[in-house]
Amino acid sequence: MNLIESQKRELSKAKEMGDRARQGSAYGKLGAAYHNLGDFKQAIEYNKQRLSIAREVGDREEERCTYCNLGKAYNCLGDFRQALEYCEQELSVAIDLGSRGQVASAYGHMGNA
Repeated sequence: MNLIESQKRELSKAKEMGDRARQGSAYGKLGAAYHNLGDFKQAIEYNKQRLSIAREVGDREEERCTYCNLGKAYNCLGDFRQALEYCEQELSVAIDLGSRGQVASAYGHMGNA
């Protein structure tokens, strides 16, 4: 069984259990797998699901990480304005979290976009 099939099963189990955090994690892993395959549009769709759940459960670090992943995917698609918008949101959350390393990383992502 490949990684995508495995994560889709994980997602299905998490939905059955009603475990939103576990669902978010599975969506994030699916997004990463599709990103690595170069299917950026599919990666974006999964990451948007992850973002929605991160907001719902109040996980700001997952939210920050997902903004980063969305920015990278849009950057790969050549949609630099959208990439920059997600990088700016990543920066905002990093500042709120007080993580200097993540703030620096977000500035780097903004520069790439």
